[in-house]
Amino acid sequence: MGTSPTSKQQNRSDPKPISHWSNDLSYPVEAWQIQVFNGGTRLGYWEWIEHSKKYAELNDKISLE
Repeated sequence: MGTSPTSKQQNRSDPKPISHWSNDLSYPVEAWQIQVFNGGTRLGYWEWIEHSKKYAELNDKISLE
C-alpha cells in the first residue's frame, strides 16, 4: 500500500482516483481527450467516467427490455 507509482499515469480500474494522473483502465484518458477535442464533452476526466458508466448501465437496461 505504501508504494508510489513510478510513472505519472497510474492505470486503475477503481473509480476513485489516487491522484490527478490516475487512469481508469476501462475508460482510457485518450478516449476522454478525443471526446473533449471533438466537442463531445466538457466534463473533467473523472466526471466523464462517472457519466459514461451511468450511460452504459442505462443502455444495458434498455437493450435487455
